[in-house]
Amino acid sequence: MPAIFSKRRHWKHGLLIGLIIGAAAVAGTGLFLSRRKQPEPIPDHPRLAPGIVMQDVRFFSPALKRDMVYRAFMPANPGGRKLPVVYFLHGGGGSFRDWSNNTDLARLGGDLLIVMPQGDDSYYVNAAMKPEDRYEDYIVDDLAADVAQRFPARSDREGRAIIGISMGGFGAVNLAFHHPEKFIFAGGISSAIDVPRRPFSWKRFGQSRRY
Repeated sequence: MPAIFSKRRHWKHGLLIGLIIGAAAVAGTGLFLSRRKQPEPIPDHPRLAPGIVMQDVRFFSPALKRDMVYRAFMPANPGGRKLPVVYFLHGGGGSFRDWSNNTDLARLGGDLLIVMPQGDDSYYVNAAMKPEDRYEDYIVDDLAADVAQRFPARSDREGRAIIGISMGGFGAVNLAFHHPEKFIFAGGISSAIDVPRRPFSWKRFGQSRRY
């Protein structure tokens, strides 16, 4: 019996030592990662088109109570006419530069005002548990008002459309359903329409925590 107890004590001591070493290794890894050089920001390389001008705008959003940014494409010479507006919403983890950097969207800007807002990871909705994150109001009210004030933009329903990809696809469809009086057309590309029904998942821990 004493030998058995002795083995048990050795086993417990070994387990304790293993846990301490493991904790130290994790702490050391965290310290190492914190000292690593932070990744460089993704370079901005918008794909422009002849006759199209690009403008980046920073404005204050009353809904979010902070400055937000968006990028716009429009004809260099609109000829004094009001332009139909198409909002393009980026996907999760992206930015307002995605559409201009990764597509040839500028080629469509000959007769349009194309607006690409920053949406963070908001899914373009008013957050349920963060009253300060009113992204739906920011897009529909604040952004639309700034665009109308700053550019020759149409403000009628027939002159506005909204399109998005993935998270932005959810945002485009959701905003159009909530505000059918504001958009004549809504389009979603690989839209994350199922987001409200997704259960918690360890594989998508970051997303699940944000939801």
